[in-house]
Amino acid sequence: MEEHTARSVVHATASDRTRARIEAHADRLRARISRPVADAA
Repeated sequence: MEEHTARSVVHATASDRTRARIEAHADRLRARISRPVADAA
């Protein structure tokens, strides 16, 4: 039981790090996409 809890805590930490990386990348893409759109409008 304790072993499983420790593993899920490690997994949650890893997924949080991955989610942060994905969100940062998405923000960068969104900024790159919205700039030309603003220029076109």
